[in-house]
Amino acid sequence: MREPLLLPVFALAGGILVAHFYFFELPDLVVPIGLGLTAIALAFASPEGRSLRLSTVCALMVLAGMATQVVHRQGKAPVMNAEDTETVLLSGCVTNPPVFSPTREQFTLELAPKANARISVNLKSGDQLPLRYGQQVEVPAKIRTPHNYENPDAFDYAAYLASQYIYWTGSVASPADIRILPEDAAQHPLRGCTTYARSRLAV
Repeated sequence: MREPLLLPVFALAGGILVAHFYFFELPDLVVPIGLGLTAIALAFASPEGRSLRLSTVCALMVLAGMATQVVHRQGKAPVMNAEDTETVLLSGCVTNPPVFSPTREQFTLELAPKANARISVNLKSGDQLPLRYGQQVEVPAKIRTPHNYENPDAFDYAAYLASQYIYWTGSVASPADIRILPEDAAQHPLRGCTTYARSRLAV
């Protein structure tokens, strides 16, 4: 075979696809994976099993793909004790520094592990937002839960944000409203963002 890895790669992708449409938990896969490892061991240990080696490897790759999808499956979305368009005081860690545009900047604020908000800041002439990764900040933001347009075949914007663990969008009137807190996760790269204050989350 000229491309010996092609079939195992397709098998891995097939396992991911299967687990996307059918619900599995990791304990459901323990016995099949154990049987697959045993079959591979027997196929490679015995000369008579040479013809079964590729099929057993592909079967195990299907199970590996299913396990990969289960591990990375989106968990239950966190809930914030606030209504849409309500202004709340959020404290968290800057995990994605500002993206500049002439009238607005955006950055990602981690409020808790796997619970982020994308914050937009309105800019006036000469305003700057000198934030960097790891800074702990406190912002009064008008928050919203992302929603999709109801058009047929429209882009799933909410799912796209959720894949980045972004469950809220927020807007801040001015850079002057952002308060930088003394704790700085950038000084502790192995620890990461760990300090969260008044974020009103139920996770």
